[in-house]
Amino acid sequence: MAQPKYPVADPANPGKGAPMTIGRICRLLLFFVSFGYIFPKASIEGMDLTALQARTEGKLYDKK
Repeated sequence: MAQPKYPVADPANPGKGAPMTIGRICRLLLFFVSFGYIFPKASIEGMDLTALQARTEGKLYDKK
């Protein structure tokens, strides 16, 4: 499988998220038109969910 031309999320700037490409815009359009049934994760592309969980839950799931 070929690597993407650029990463989905920029590790240097985690708040930036995924770049808005033609493909992502089309996926978002289909997401809204189908009420989320087609491409259900299109709205969270590029989000660092692990960092978000660590910020909100702290050390709840850390192994001791």
